[in-house]
Amino acid sequence: MIRIIPLRVIKGTVFLDTNNNDKKDGSEHVLKNIVIKLFHSEKMNSYNTDGNNKNIELYRKKFVRKVKTNEKGEYRFRVEEGRYSVSLDIDSLPAGKGIISTDKIVDMDHELNLDFAVKDVHTIQLGNFNKELIPGDSFSLNPLAKDSKGNNLTAKIDYLCDSDEVGVCSNRFISKSIVPNRNNITIKVSCGSITKEVPIKVKSPDRMSVEELRTAHSKNIIDEKTKIIHYLNLLFKNRKADQNTSVKPIKSCTTAIKEIQDYIGSRNADENIVKDAERYIRLSIPDLDKSYTSASGYFKIHYTLEGKHAVSKSNIGAGGVPRYIKSIAESFEYVKRVTCDSRGFRNPILGEGKNSFDIYVYDLDGKYGVTMSTSYYEMTSSKQRRASCNISIDNNYSPSKGFKDSRDNCMRVTAAHEFFHAVQYAYNVDADSWWKEASATWNEDEIYDDVDDYVRYIDRVFNSPEKSLEESSYGGVIFAKYLSENLGGYEVIKRIWEVQGIAYDTSVKAIDAVVKELHQDKDIAAVFNDYAACNFNPSQYYSEGVSWRKSVSIENTFTDYPVSVKSNALNHLASSYQLFKPLAHQENKALKISVSGAKNSKWGFKIQRRKMSDNLCSTTEIVMDGVVNRAEIILKDFGTTYSEICLIPSNLEQNRDSIPYMYSASIE
Repeated sequence: MIRIIPLRVIKGTVFLDTNNNDKKDGSEHVLKNIVIKLFHSEKMNSYNTDGNNKNIELYRKKFVRKVKTNEKGEYRFRVEEGRYSVSLDIDSLPAGKGIISTDKIVDMDHELNLDFAVKDVHTIQLGNFNKELIPGDSFSLNPLAKDSKGNNLTAKIDYLCDSDEVGVCSNRFISKSIVPNRNNITIKVSCGSITKEVPIKVKSPDRMSVEELRTAHSKNIIDEKTKIIHYLNLLFKNRKADQNTSVKPIKSCTTAIKEIQDYIGSRNADENIVKDAERYIRLSIPDLDKSYTSASGYFKIHYTLEGKHAVSKSNIGAGGVPRYIKSIAESFEYVKRVTCDSRGFRNPILGEGKNSFDIYVYDLDGKYGVTMSTSYYEMTSSKQRRASCNISIDNNYSPSKGFKDSRDNCMRVTAAHEFFHAVQYAYNVDADSWWKEASATWNEDEIYDDVDDYVRYIDRVFNSPEKSLEESSYGGVIFAKYLSENLGGYEVIKRIWEVQGIAYDTSVKAIDAVVKELHQDKDIAAVFNDYAACNFNPSQYYSEGVSWRKSVSIENTFTDYPVSVKSNALNHLASSYQLFKPLAHQENKALKISVSGAKNSKWGFKIQRRKMSDNLCSTTEIVMDGVVNRAEIILKDFGTTYSEICLIPSNLEQNRDSIPYMYSASIE
């Protein structure tokens, strides 16, 4: 017997709503050649950390087909019974036109008429915007189009920059080069005849940090030679400042020095730069006439009591050794005992013919410390390139150099940080700089939990979540903490370094391999997706999160609904945060969020629901399969049970950048 499936019809008209009453009046024009898309909505199970599935409905939307409106502005779809989404493609609208809602959700069991009322864009709102770009930096604009009644519209927005130095991808902008003789660039935001101008400033390279210079080089904005020149100026010129200046100490020179050393040994290096670099490095450690050997004999501390590099003569004890020098020896002994003897990380490689590890104490001129390679051990069939090294730390960490904490606290965290760099060099000297710094900063808090110097760097992640994981540097300590607190303690960090020591050309690949090894159902994409969600409310998800008193930067906060379709783009292993808050009259409502990510891309869309009762969050994941990346989620009790809801999109690709996504929201 042949089963006959009854078909239903979805039809409607697209018209220009000139009087803004949302109804087609006889005199109003229809719009032809407007693209209307049809999606089938399939209900899915949702995963929620609080186990409450009653208040959430999740649908995956699969594309069925598209049509264009005819001469009468009409469209028509014949469909089977089920739930559908009918969507108007705003790119097909005339310039300067918009629509309150591009998506209409229907449960089909009969014929249905769905008209689309297109309106004139009356104004564009941008809000306050003050941005200073560094080369390689990026940001997004989220203009709000409104009709004459003040309703939010989804409309096609055009962007034009008056300089080729800033590139445009969707509504995201990236500084593509250094502009030495120009500080101001203007971006024009237009919708039809309505235009707004956005001025931005561009940083000069002389004011860039090591991390910013490294990012600019990784994005081909500056070449290797330029990067090394600025490294040399930054690391070796006089940086001293009085207490009233804004000069901040450099956390660690280790990775920059390693890149300078690599440049010296490269074939295409500039001869003059090589000479300067060799001279700077050769003269960086001064002659120090005294030394002290630690209790175990493993560390030899070099210092002086005279001149600019002198250690304070106060508290000189038996044998004429200053208390500070003994404290340094004790700290390094303790760091090694915990890191290597107890936890099993590799010991640093001692230089050829040496039976102790050299620590140099002198005026580092506004730098916490540096670990410098002395000899390289080339890669074999089973090991990556390794290196012996020495460590230098500051002689007093005085406030005149910009240090805020006490001398001994600065020294202790530097000992833990730089010693871990020496440990890293026993695994793989060529591991990624960001992971070296992230895990070295992680080790500080593991060894000296009461100092918390690392907290000063977590803003590098919280303030710029849209930057890729590899741009986090010291701020990547948050990711290292997430790994250790959720995937196996210090053992997971150690395993990553073990794997990095035998395979993989990037640290991201090594982390991915270890995650898969330890957890069969996870990879770095899944871990990053969870990590991004945790960063919305760190006090709940991290052991020391309460003391951070930090929160991630929210890209947009919405209280006015519906929220028109917003488009954006994200680089790999990066996230953004879109916050939805109810108004008083919206209590006990349902918030519907629609999301879509570019096809054939790994996307994560997490929802964090903050409960009114205890301010804690419950997490829901909008699962994407990489092929169909379009879904909607309906969250009930908005404004009653939940005080706010945050949508967290994440680009989970390991190396694909500028991948677009869209979202919208409404109250039901």
